[in-house]
Amino acid sequence: MARNYVKMTWKDHAVTNEGVYAYTTDGNGKITLTPAFGAVITQGTKLEAVNMQHLEDGIDEAFSELDAHTGDTNNPHGVTLAQIGAAASSHSHSNATTSAAGFMSTTDKSKLNGIESGAQVNTVTGVKGSAQGSYQTGNVNLTAANVGAAASSHSHSNATTSAAGFMSAADKTKLNGTPSFSYSGGTLAITTS
Repeated sequence: MARNYVKMTWKDHAVTNEGVYAYTTDGNGKITLTPAFGAVITQGTKLEAVNMQHLEDGIDEAFSELDAHTGDTNNPHGVTLAQIGAAASSHSHSNATTSAAGFMSTTDKSKLNGIESGAQVNTVTGVKGSAQGSYQTGNVNLTAANVGAAASSHSHSNATTSAAGFMSAADKTKLNGTPSFSYSGGTLAITTS
């Protein structure tokens, strides 16, 4: 914005015998003081409307220029990125690695989101089998009973005519000795072991 304001030099009014007054009385006790200054040494700048308006116009112009300047977002001073230690808006960053800091990759973010809140690396705070009501802590030894399983040394009863169970060796021999039957195309075939 072009500056229109022209600075004005203000001058003090100077006279000889400054501050000297002549006085007169009217006989009734009234005294009248009349300036009795000497010759004008310097004609001062008049404190009149035109000069005061000149000040107001200068102030208004200064504020207008300030508003225009502070509202200018097109880098009016030509500041460079290097001058303020900034990077270009098109810059990029490398992803973080185990040996160098960087941006988080989408793979790492997905992995991070899959970790539950409060999870700890290789730390088990308690163990509970499906057949238990409360967690065990410290050094935990789970047994078959803890998880609702039978011991590895358990045994089963043999089947009877009234209860299911394991097949005995004798029953297996007997079963192997019975003939098998097949029927195909009107012919019955009997096979013995």
